[in-house]
Amino acid sequence: MKNWLNRALALLMGSLESPRHELNELDWKAALSPDKKRLTEHLSALSNYAGGGLTGLGVR
Repeated sequence: MKNWLNRALALLMGSLESPRHELNELDWKAALSPDKKRLTEHLSALSNYAGGGLTGLGVR
């Protein structure tokens, strides 16, 4: 668990450096999409990324 949290924090901190940007393994979402097809596409893409991916909810 600790390794996962350290990885998540490192990815988040790296994405917030100027210029702010999303990473292949980190996807920002302001809210969950009501379009279930689009939501499953995003989650599937992250789960297929080598080592998995993370979604940050509530981020604009």
